[in-house]
Amino acid sequence: MSRRIIRGNDVAIATRAFDDWAHPTALLIMRGHGTMLWWPERFCRRASEHGRFVIRYG
Repeated sequence: MSRRIIRGNDVAIATRAFDDWAHPTALLIMRGHGTMLWWPERFCRRASEHGRFVIRYG
């Protein structure tokens, strides 16, 4: 799992990625006032174990 903060135009977005960039990407977006932590880590890990590069952010 990798963590990264992306900054631009006075906005900072925290991200966590699971698995390998070579796999098809699944971008998990939590709408409204949710955070990336609302996507359970277990769910993200299971998706990555099935051949997805998972990115959640918030």
